[in-house]
Amino acid sequence: MRFKNIIPQPFDSEKQFLRYHHLDLPDLDSFRLWQEEEITKQILAWVDPKSEEAAWLLQRLTAIETERERRQGKAAVMNHRHAAWGEGVKA
Repeated sequence: MRFKNIIPQPFDSEKQFLRYHHLDLPDLDSFRLWQEEEITKQILAWVDPKSEEAAWLLQRLTAIETERERRQGKAAVMNHRHAAWGEGVKA
């Protein structure tokens, strides 16, 4: 099975440019980020592991995981702040 080139040459749009450099990830909602991770894993299973596409997909997967961890850390900080604020009100 032959896939079209995963990495566009040259970029047709700003959206492709942002995607290639993983700059689109902060703008995705949590569900879309999860979808992007699953799609990336599925495509990665089908491409040649030594190809340029595989290297980019691995970078994409790392960027997705980093974004997810960043969001989880941010949520934990916000929960901690709200809990601390709530304790201050009770005192």
